[in-house]
This record gives sequence, structure tokens and C-alpha cells, in this order.
Amino acid sequence: MFDEAVKVAKEAEVAVVFVGLPETYESEGYDRSHMGMPWIENVKGILECYLAGQAVGAAQVNILFGKVNPSGKLAETFPKKLSDNPTHPYYGKDGDNVIYREGVFSKDIILKENLNVESTVTVPYSFTRNSTFGDIFAYPEKSQAVMSIFENMGQQGTEEGAAQENQEMMQAMMKYSPLRSLINFMGMPDEALNQILDELNS
Repeated sequence: MFDEAVKVAKEAEVAVVFVGLPETYESEGYDRSHMGMPWIENVKGILECYLAGQAVGAAQVNILFGKVNPSGKLAETFPKKLSDNPTHPYYGKDGDNVIYREGVFSKDIILKENLNVESTVTVPYSFTRNSTFGDIFAYPEKSQAVMSIFENMGQQGTEEGAAQENQEMMQAMMKYSPLRSLINFMGMPDEALNQILDELNS
């Protein structure tokens, strides 16, 4: 049956392949010996359905045929390899004992060193209305999108030679201010702010 399925899939215009473990095999911590997904680069899309219950088939058909938008947001990130996972440096190092050290509420977390992890994925930074000017200045190639704002601030009501000093002062004052503050602080219209965001994310 497996060979027949492979043959039919190769001859089909579009192949929908359902992969994963059945519910009776699903477990936590010991149902897989690795996290490799060698096929992931050879598919055009992935629809994550988890253990969705008896109506999952109809839901999948509605999504695949465009009847509904697959707008559900994943509650977790899937690493391409185990070393992309933040628990990799210490998970499985003490037999069956697992310490959830990555939680934000762990009382025993003490930052002693930086861990550099080589990732297989490059995630571009996305700027939003909640991004601060400090976030933007961390990317020199992007900061030009907002520099004209501070240049104008520095030149207002100042004598010659003081503009640069005022500009630097305004940058320091607004380092932790979000972009959306331009609407109230400067009376910038939404359209202008959206243009800045488009330039930052281009």
C-alpha cells in the first residue's frame, strides 16, 4: 500500500500528505528520537492540525479548498533541528529529570553567560507602531526612515550650530518612546506613520 501511495502521489498534480503519529503513539519526551523533518524544504505549505477531534476532516477540506481562511495562529515555534530549541543546552543531560529553566517565572534563573546558538532560520525584524525609536536605531540601515523627524526637531527655534546638539538630545529623550507616540506628540497623521512603517519593513 505504501508503494502504491507513493506512485499515486508522484503522478498527481497536487499531493496532500498527512503525516504524524496517531493518538495512541503520541507522548511527551520519548515518542521521538530526533526532531528532523527532511521533507520540510520540499513542500509548498504546512497545515498544522494537532489532535483536532472528529470534525477535523471537514475543517481541513474547507481550508484546502479555500472556503475559509487558515487564520489560526500557532501557539508555539517549531525548530528545524534540536539545537534551535532554547532548552537544547540542558535538556536530557540528567537522565529523566527535566528542569523548566526557560520559564519567565523561574526563581532560580541567574544570568551567568551568553549562549550563542547557530540557527538555520533568519528571522527579519518586523517594526510595528509599538516599536521604540531605540529599536530602530539598533538597525543603522533602517534609522534613516526616522532621522528626518529628529533633524526637524533639532532645527526648530534654535541658533546656528545648536541643531545637532538638540537633535541628539531628542533622540536620547525618545529612545524608549514607541512610534505611535508621533501621532500625539507631533500630530502626525496615520497615513504618514504607515508610510514610515512601510519603509522600515521594506
